[in-house]
Amino acid sequence: MEIENLKNVLQPWVVKIIKNIALLIESLQQQFGKENLFVLDGLNMKTYDGLYDEFNNVFKFPDYFGRTLDALDECLNDLEWLNISMILIVVINSNFVLCEENDAGCETIIEIFEDAGVEWSKPVAQGEQWDRAPVPFHAIMQAEKEGVRAIDDLPELEV
Repeated sequence: MEIENLKNVLQPWVVKIIKNIALLIESLQQQFGKENLFVLDGLNMKTYDGLYDEFNNVFKFPDYFGRTLDALDECLNDLEWLNISMILIVVINSNFVLCEENDAGCETIIEIFEDAGVEWSKPVAQGEQWDRAPVPFHAIMQAEKEGVRAIDDLPELEV
């Protein structure tokens, strides 16, 4: 996937990049705006508690955030409090996401990102204040090396 495609609402919604991402984050901020870029660190998300804390800290979830995967999915599909034109999430060190949880891995968060991408790609037109046009939503899973199947199977971001 080319970097310009991050501006559209089409799939793939989750891509990978296998390299150091420091310079890329600066470039993404310049191209897409700091307000649209959300950087999460997998080193802070090794457990469910760490995952919920990291998302809450970065996205400033409302007080009603329930610290469950369903609540995380719901909040990522809302984000109305941010008032932004697109959502670009970068997960650095993504190979560490939920690595200390026996039943999980980064597959869990990739699924949540995929679901959110589907939801944000659809307009909401119900004649209500929350109506909106489709919004680009993409997540970039960064790892220093290959070796995590869920990440290895993602399309690669071309930079």
